[in-house]
Amino acid sequence: MKKGISPVISTILLILIAIAALGILYSFIYPLIRDRLQKAQECSESKEEFKIEESNYTCYSEISGKKVVGVTIKRGTNKLPLKGLSIIISGIDSQLFNIEDGETLTGVKMSDGSQTLELPKDGERRTYLIETDLGIVDHVSVAPITESDYRCDIISEADIGMCE
Repeated sequence: MKKGISPVISTILLILIAIAALGILYSFIYPLIRDRLQKAQECSESKEEFKIEESNYTCYSEISGKKVVGVTIKRGTNKLPLKGLSIIISGIDSQLFNIEDGETLTGVKMSDGSQTLELPKDGERRTYLIETDLGIVDHVSVAPITESDYRCDIISEADIGMCE
């Protein structure tokens, strides 16, 4: 007579294998979900933090065949820690500029002419002058960059025209 594994032991082994498989799967998936949730939370908190001000300074002018786009950004008072801002200038094509505190970026300067870029502090405004060689410029957008170096979705947009 041949003896095999009893049905009780085989059921217990199958349950242990299933639990082990779930543990392995959890160890891979949980970090992915946690990171995405953290980024989503950081982005949702910054949703109302920055606004493009449609003012006399948010416009473009042509200087020596290049367009210089002025963008005024106002910051709220939520005291959120952010690494920077992405400013997207668009027309038919688009260009992205990542603004970070204390950094310099070719073709971007502060409205006072300073090459060292500053993010707006709580409740403040900053105007950036951005040189672009886009043929048509008619729109500007801004998206925050979180401290974990993740660029959130666009939170503020404005149509722009020639400066008066």
